[in-house]
Amino acid sequence: MSPQTNPPTPAETASGSAFEHVRRLEGHVPSVVTDALQAANAQNADALIRCFRPDADVDAWGMLFEGVQGITLWIEKWIIENRVQFTDLMHAWDGNVLAVHTQIHGASYKGPATLNFSTVGDMISALRITTA
Repeated sequence: MSPQTNPPTPAETASGSAFEHVRRLEGHVPSVVTDALQAANAQNADALIRCFRPDADVDAWGMLFEGVQGITLWIEKWIIENRVQFTDLMHAWDGNVLAVHTQIHGASYKGPATLNFSTVGDMISALRITTA
């Protein structure tokens, strides 16, 4: 896997908006992945849950959240309450899985992580989060 990214422009570095962090993911990235990352950075729980299939699951460092109820709980407890932001995004394909390498900034965790997205159609079917 070889990550692809473009260095941030001075405007991107200075402003730090949710959109500007995510727009650096270029190339063959499903739009639902960029939509999900933008929604997470904007702390928009409704938009983020709409990116997932009803039968999707999230495995966040070994904690499994299944279906709409489980993923909603993960979004509320992990993304919203901790004010998580994903920055310094790079991506690479590993078979059918899109690996997004990122820096996480939040109230309970700051550091590198890899977000492994599986998609079906235009929705996320699984998300695995590991330490980079």
